[in-house]
Order: sequence, then C-alpha cells, then structure tokens
Amino acid sequence: MGEIEEFLKVGSGYGDGSGDGYGYGYGYGINTFCGKKVYAIDNVQTIIESVRGNIAKGYILQSDLTLTPCHVVKENGKFAHGNTLREAFEALHEKLYDDSTEEERLQKFREHFTDFSAKYPARELFTWHHVLTGSCKAGRESFCRDNGIDIDKDTFTIHEFINLTKNSYGGETIKKLIDKAE
Repeated sequence: MGEIEEFLKVGSGYGDGSGDGYGYGYGYGINTFCGKKVYAIDNVQTIIESVRGNIAKGYILQSDLTLTPCHVVKENGKFAHGNTLREAFEALHEKLYDDSTEEERLQKFREHFTDFSAKYPARELFTWHHVLTGSCKAGRESFCRDNGIDIDKDTFTIHEFINLTKNSYGGETIKKLIDKAE
C-alpha cells in the first residue's frame, strides 16, 4: 500500500458479504486531474503531493478547476484541511473535541496546560477557547480586537486567560477551570 493510501486509511477489519444488483449512471466527482489522482477527503476534492506521518501536502481542486495549495492532517480517523499547516492542525484540534462532553474538554485542557502559571501563545489559547466553549472564530477575533490582543505575538498564563474570558461567551465553562487554577 502506498503512503497516500496509508494516510487515507481510517480503520481496519475483516468482513464478507454477498449479493447481486444492477446499476447505471455517470459517477460523481473527478477521479484524476492533470494526471494526478483526486481524493474526496471530507467531501473536499483533494490532490495529495506528499505525506509525512499524519501530515499531507497537496491541493484542493476548486469547482472552477483551479488548484489551491493546502495541508491535510489526520488524527483518530479525522481529517482537516488548512491553507497552512498551523490552520490544518487548529481545524483538526477543533474537530477532535466537537463531540466531547464539557467535562472531557475541561480535562483535556488541564492535561494540555499543566502549569497554569506558565506563559502560552495567545493563538493556542484562541483555539482552546473554541474547544472549551464552542465559540465561533469571528466572535473570538472580535474579542481579541476589543481587548487589544495580538494572537500571533501575545502570551498569557492560564490564570490571565481565565480572568480575561470568564465574563465573556462561554464564561460558565471557563469558570470551571478556576478550581484547578487556585
């Protein structure tokens, strides 16, 4: 099995079946483009150029047949695309926790941020705010603008993060981190 097929594999197992049927039609989507195989990853037509571990680099095939460079990352059978590797990992991170309970998300946060007095990049906390509360990106961006936060340069302790966000969207969830912080 090639590295791309291995990357796209999401599970394993055995099975069998039997049956018969008939069909006709014209198929859906594009199988190849300019000699490159096109894969449907999360229903996004994607060309994979290279794979390293759980990271792939390639292109999204747009409906107007233009190519947009992208990264695709995979974990626990879930995929996420991004314009940059960072964006792909952020999207994957959000996907992995979208179906978790609040307590599971709080526990993962505590496992990830073990030292509540250490400084962490604002961008990382920006992503984790969504994981914890389900906040939308536009709302988080607005909050950062209103509070003069540069998510690419600023750093915060978890204590500062809690104090800054506990009275905003998702504050009830954020306040549940206070027990650990004290």
